[in-house]
Amino acid sequence: MLAQGELQFGSSLSAWIQDTVIKAFSQHPNWAQSLPVATGSLARGELCPHSDLDMIFLGPEDLVLELVQDLTHERWPLRYRVPQNMQDWTEGVDVQDILAIPYARALVPEAEPFLTEQQQRLRDQGLKVWKRSLKFMRQEQKSRNERYDSVSNYLEPNLKYGPGALRDAQQAFYVLDLFFASSLSIELGQARRILSRNQSFYLELRQRLHLLGGMDILSAGEQRELAEQMGFAEPGPLMQKLQRSLAQVSFIHDWVMERAMASSQRLGQTASRRLKTLSEVFEALKGDPSVLMQGRLRWEVEDSVLGPGLKLSAPVSYKRSVGRQLNQAFTVNHSPEFFRALFRSRVLERLIPDLARVKGVVQHDHYHRFTVDAHLSQALKEVLRVYAGPSTLGRLAPLVKELDAQDFRILLWTALYHDLAKGKGGDHSTKGEALVKRDFVAMGLSLRLTLEVAWMVRNHLTLSTAAFRMNSQEPSTWQRLHSLGVREKRLTRLAVFTAVDIRATNPEAWTDWKEQLLMDLVNSLRSSYATRFMKFLNFMEKQNISWPKEILQQMDPTVVEALPNGVVLEELNHLKEVQEDLALKVVKNSRGEIWVRFHRIQDRPGLFLGFVRSLFATGSRIQQSSVRTWPGVGAYDWFHVRSQKTPAQLSRLLQIVEREIEKTPLGPIPHVQFDHVTLVGEDDQEWIISFRGRDQRGLLLAAAQALFDLGLTIRWARVHTWGRQVDDVFAVDKIKGQDIGKILECLGL
Repeated sequence: MLAQGELQFGSSLSAWIQDTVIKAFSQHPNWAQSLPVATGSLARGELCPHSDLDMIFLGPEDLVLELVQDLTHERWPLRYRVPQNMQDWTEGVDVQDILAIPYARALVPEAEPFLTEQQQRLRDQGLKVWKRSLKFMRQEQKSRNERYDSVSNYLEPNLKYGPGALRDAQQAFYVLDLFFASSLSIELGQARRILSRNQSFYLELRQRLHLLGGMDILSAGEQRELAEQMGFAEPGPLMQKLQRSLAQVSFIHDWVMERAMASSQRLGQTASRRLKTLSEVFEALKGDPSVLMQGRLRWEVEDSVLGPGLKLSAPVSYKRSVGRQLNQAFTVNHSPEFFRALFRSRVLERLIPDLARVKGVVQHDHYHRFTVDAHLSQALKEVLRVYAGPSTLGRLAPLVKELDAQDFRILLWTALYHDLAKGKGGDHSTKGEALVKRDFVAMGLSLRLTLEVAWMVRNHLTLSTAAFRMNSQEPSTWQRLHSLGVREKRLTRLAVFTAVDIRATNPEAWTDWKEQLLMDLVNSLRSSYATRFMKFLNFMEKQNISWPKEILQQMDPTVVEALPNGVVLEELNHLKEVQEDLALKVVKNSRGEIWVRFHRIQDRPGLFLGFVRSLFATGSRIQQSSVRTWPGVGAYDWFHVRSQKTPAQLSRLLQIVEREIEKTPLGPIPHVQFDHVTLVGEDDQEWIISFRGRDQRGLLLAAAQALFDLGLTIRWARVHTWGRQVDDVFAVDKIKGQDIGKILECLGL
């Protein structure tokens, strides 16, 4: 066996394999009398090391059977048939076998007359038999495309049956040979040359793959070795070249099929369209986005119409013309077929050269289903699909209904540009933002559109990161999003586009769970707490005030929402460099609510209980509380209380009570009854315990005392009273070896 370095791949290797096969077969005594005829890749000179050997035998049945048994026993990959009717080889076989007859080759002289007779018979039937074949080929291709329309086929393409692969190339040749053999048109000649070039590329790939021990699927493990053999530094460029070839062949297959099936009138309508200006090109695609029109634009449109695109060398007037036409096109008034035609006709990549750069770029993971350019096309279609049916996005449907025509224009432009900078190195979102600004300024598009699309492209992954990897209820999440400008209409657009991007990346990746998390984040950002918190951040920005992030992130949004800005700023100033206990603070807000703040720089067991005892002693009823302890600040607790006293009176009374309470024995705790005391969460460090029941005087005091008596240290707490119901949640340090079930029994009070 020859070493790979000595082989001449392509037709030369096929010829060598063919000669070897026929030489071996001809040694059998029944070979000549079996009247062998080669079909398939054996006849076309496209053999690979693991190819099946397709044959028709015309000789006596007993001799043929003996020959086949011997060859099969020797493990030759023989696939054969004997015609049911020697006068009509098409009887009882599928269309694929009929299509192989014109390309068949007699392997012994005695079989030649029989083959010639059958080939002439098919020619005599004319186009009638081949038009029936067209329907079969279209259906067969559709079935294959559905079978191989998957993430795995993009990452590991099937070189024989995948979309645009060898089977599509061969079907396109069938149509060209059977319907257009006598045609001298330039575009048909160019199509044939493109098919031949790509078919040779596929053949070499498949031959090398077979010699590596593979079959027809170009697996990830074999891509690197193949790339090295073919002179590529790494697999990426090889796979990009392959994906571009697959896209070319797939288009030509569809185009020649459509052309073969079209009537003379239909062909005349396509050919009569005037395509001398950019506006005429767009109008042609709007009126006729068919594959026929796409083909005409590919083959016939002069460079003077689509040539320079947005390159620096292009005249300013031309760039403005491109911008005008594209901006008119990027509206939801146009069909998905129109946008697909912009891609497949190559109009878009000629106008926006960066699109040609990412064409065929494979994203090597099992999340991205498509190449970059295919993903961008999918994203545009998803925007249109969402516009036509907001319910497509489930829980996010109300957000879609908030968007107007200009919002959808922004979404369409974002769909095109959001991944356009992939492969440039570095952060593609940041580089994509720069592309938007460069191109939109060159195209003379409005400043508002430029800024909004640039912002969307820069932040198109922001919400998915926050929704799926962060706590949507945490102020730190809100603060991060606020700092990026995720608010108001931008929040709505970005949420919708996040869903669009996921669905266009891989429809299977858009799950009910992701839908729920994304909507939860939007609702959280729109909540009164978050809104007030972010308004406070806006206020700080305007005042040019900044604090360490760790302090802002620890501030409870409930407290920020309740207190006046000035009070919050004053508190932050205290906390920034706190060195001793802060004096008690009592505040009344614009809604008439009274809030009390306790602080101790040194936390200790029973501290929270002491605060609650102080408030209870003043006759105050606790409505809500925010109990937090963090390094460098200590215990920092706020209580929303109901009291008949003024803030000043309550403050004076609390100061007296706090001085005296540690000297005074604890009086009787009111008897209370909780409806439920349950464990609602735990991790390695804490238990989270919920006390729920009817509002009763002294309820919080009883719960705090019970936790203290059991030796449980409170890490944080949230107390909330609404109507006549109470829900108090405490996070306490986990005690190793303690049975939480018994603890809950003791807390039943």
